[in-house]
Amino acid sequence: MKCYLVSLIVMLFLNSIFGQLYSFSPENLPANGATGQSMDVQAADLDNDGDLDLVLANEFQRNTILLNNGEGQFSNPFNLPNIIHDSEDVAIADFDQDGDLDLIFCSEDDVVHEYYLNDGTANFTANSNYQFPNSTANAVLTADFNGDSIPDIIFGNAGQNRIFINQGDGTFVEETSERLPVSNETTQDIHLSDIDMDDDLDLLIGNEGNSKIWINDGNGVFTDETAERLPIHPNVETRKISSGDINGDGAPELFFSNVAFLPTSALHRANLLFLNDGEGNFSDVSDENLPANSDDTLDAIFEDVDDDDDLDLVIANVNLQSIANQQVLLNDGNGLFTDQTVDVLGDLYFHNPLGVIAADLNNDGLRDLYFCERNLGNSVKDFLFLKLMTNSNAAILEKAPQINIFPNPAIDSFTIESSFSFAEPTSLEIIDLTGRKIVIKTLNYLNNQTIQVRLPSSIIPGQYYLEITSGSNKIIRQLQIGKPQ
Repeated sequence: MKCYLVSLIVMLFLNSIFGQLYSFSPENLPANGATGQSMDVQAADLDNDGDLDLVLANEFQRNTILLNNGEGQFSNPFNLPNIIHDSEDVAIADFDQDGDLDLIFCSEDDVVHEYYLNDGTANFTANSNYQFPNSTANAVLTADFNGDSIPDIIFGNAGQNRIFINQGDGTFVEETSERLPVSNETTQDIHLSDIDMDDDLDLLIGNEGNSKIWINDGNGVFTDETAERLPIHPNVETRKISSGDINGDGAPELFFSNVAFLPTSALHRANLLFLNDGEGNFSDVSDENLPANSDDTLDAIFEDVDDDDDLDLVIANVNLQSIANQQVLLNDGNGLFTDQTVDVLGDLYFHNPLGVIAADLNNDGLRDLYFCERNLGNSVKDFLFLKLMTNSNAAILEKAPQINIFPNPAIDSFTIESSFSFAEPTSLEIIDLTGRKIVIKTLNYLNNQTIQVRLPSSIIPGQYYLEITSGSNKIIRQLQIGKPQ
């Protein structure tokens, strides 16, 4: 205990030197909605009022919607039916093509998935026209897999993962045998990323056991290329896979969040970091680039928390071996990470987070952090950290050079017309309303030019943000992606 107190004093002293980057804001969350047994959290504008609301998938409790007042203060309107299943994950998209966002929750233990349609004001009712077949699922993800600009669905199951193609009216037809490899593992996560840089989104399958890489042929048909692309680590129990460019070469790296809940996985628990060679082939740099870790990690995201134009790691742990259950690893710009949790968050917070997202929840132009908590018989709220305005990010927000984006809405591609110069490498990213980043292109410089950007074929029509970053310069613009005529 004495050593722990000394360490705590030292860390708090360091925090006073560097200054924290986020403000812990529990007062912004309601006690009647942010204390559930939450397995996953997503952000999206459910009531079409221009701000991001929250959706929580709860284990054997009623799922929760938290509506945002536009300033990052949330309330629970109880707008979901009072139906209880073992919800593990949620997918959000306009599945019935009526102009608002609908919800699909997957269930594990009681194998009953929930499918809710939005009336446009965030009031949800069960879809009476379609019910997904039952399966034991820990993951559900939406994307346009068949190129018709309508959101489809894939479930990550215990056993064969299954894909369902949207018929345009919110009903689905299964095309698993036509599109997916045969699988019999227990899948905990499904993640999309263009790992081979060919302008379509590939599937990363996080399993209890060997995780998989499924490569897209450009038409939404996937082939298992794990053996050729990913170093094998037996007995790894992966709960989440995250992707992001950590070294500025434009290709996404992979981070595997691992746990040791099964007896066999205890042989290899540490999180894994894989470096992309630019063509979707990976090498393990975990030992060299990550600090030692003995926690059970349930989720992680790549996020530039310190505004230095590289992607850091924000991690949700459920073991008390680390300094705190929320963990922040800062990137040195070359993909080497060090633990700076206290410097960034400002204090130690012990709880059991199972999910984490980054999104601008109070409309100040800065992306905040939300950790969902798996409360078991206590009243601890989820953890909301609002990003603080600093001299650095205030300068970034104030630098807003003029650019033109056309056409907007974009269909297959769009053009950026700029009247300014960035001498440093420039990244162009599209960010959806749930905060997922899709790296589109990395340029050596941006210099008074017109640039055409091709959209990935599997991107779903809707509202997005275009983020252009070069050094300390950052520009964010709204981008509407429309349907092909």
